[in-house]
Amino acid sequence: MKTNTNSELAAQGYIANGKVYRNAFLQQPAKEIGLVKESDDAALAYFSKRFETLTAKVHALLAEMEAAENKGSYLNKIVHEKLALADANAIGDFLPLHTLLAEKEAELRSSISSNRKKNTEIKRQLVADLEALHDPEDYKEQAVRLREIRLSWIKTGPMLEDVEEEITKQYNKLSNFYFEQRKVYLEQRQVVMDERVAMVDNIIERQRELNAPDVHPGHIIKTLQQLALEWREVGQLPKEAYESRKAEFKDNKRELMRLIKRILKNKPAGPKAAPRPLTPEEIEQLKNFDIKKDQLVAAKALLDSGDFRGAYPKVKEMQAAWHSIGPIPKSKTYINKDFIYICDRISEFSYLNKMLYQSNNYYFKLSSRDLIQAKINIMKDIIRKEDTDIEAFDKQLDEMITSSPDPESQEIRALRGRINSQFRRLTVKKEILNELKTEYSEMLSSPY
Repeated sequence: MKTNTNSELAAQGYIANGKVYRNAFLQQPAKEIGLVKESDDAALAYFSKRFETLTAKVHALLAEMEAAENKGSYLNKIVHEKLALADANAIGDFLPLHTLLAEKEAELRSSISSNRKKNTEIKRQLVADLEALHDPEDYKEQAVRLREIRLSWIKTGPMLEDVEEEITKQYNKLSNFYFEQRKVYLEQRQVVMDERVAMVDNIIERQRELNAPDVHPGHIIKTLQQLALEWREVGQLPKEAYESRKAEFKDNKRELMRLIKRILKNKPAGPKAAPRPLTPEEIEQLKNFDIKKDQLVAAKALLDSGDFRGAYPKVKEMQAAWHSIGPIPKSKTYINKDFIYICDRISEFSYLNKMLYQSNNYYFKLSSRDLIQAKINIMKDIIRKEDTDIEAFDKQLDEMITSSPDPESQEIRALRGRINSQFRRLTVKKEILNELKTEYSEMLSSPY
């Protein structure tokens, strides 16, 4: 780097009364920048060295900017360095350095302005694309397209400031409208899924009723054919509900075919031949199933008691004990769903009572009718909050899927599981609310 001569330094700064001054440049007046400690030449050389350091810092910043992909992010740094020249305690030719920074600032501002115009047009088109999403009947395809739009929106930089707020409002309004539509769709879909599961449960129950020695074989065969036809007409089921029920349906059918053979041969109930010895694993699974049956009976007894004081810790203990039990036969896994449903009802009743006690210190003085009405109002508030939470989690899930390179990552699966769990409990809450409303209506219509 070039070292300035004393004559050059004198043209860029001076010393007066033992103090070092930097000459004026552009609109900046002369500035006192230090004291003479050894000699005039040494002081001028020291502050000239500081200018060389400052110049190197500016050029390093500009080189870093040129190598960067997003040069616009360096605008504030360039502006800061330019303004900092006015306060720099150094002696040197500030004008070329100031001119260089000013030129880079102008280039960046022009580039940023051009990019913002492009970004504005891109985001206008994304808003138009989003608006066109609300008519298609294929919600799955619609959801994929929405994720693409959201990803493009996130990746696209800032818009022109005078229209940014307006376009962003349009985007958010349309996005929120989509989520509302999606929520309605999912609720309707859940109702359909619940109806289908109930239809399949009814088919299995009718199938079980056939397993009796006094039923005519012809009736069993004809009914099995009819039930198989009805099963096919039910439609798609949730994966968990389908697998356990399909296994039970097949097991029941095999038992019924064995029953038909016994009836036709006029043999007493029992296997045709000595049964196949169970493996140690199968024996253990049947023992586990018996344990779970006992725990299910205990859970039902707690639910039927109607006394939910301190019930929540009991449910937690039962659930922990349930999960500690080993595997059971696949054909018997339906018991897990029964247990979950009963525990959900106990937990929701327990929470409802807790909220009742907290909101009304004199609940025990309420009439039966007023008590039911109070529970209805509290449950409505609980459901309203739960709806809001699920909606927020739905948005969070959609954002995670949009921004994540792996749509099946552990975090996304965990959040999806949480949403499904909340939706399941919300269904139980709504069921309890309907029961309370029915009870209240019966009270109103009763003459006593």
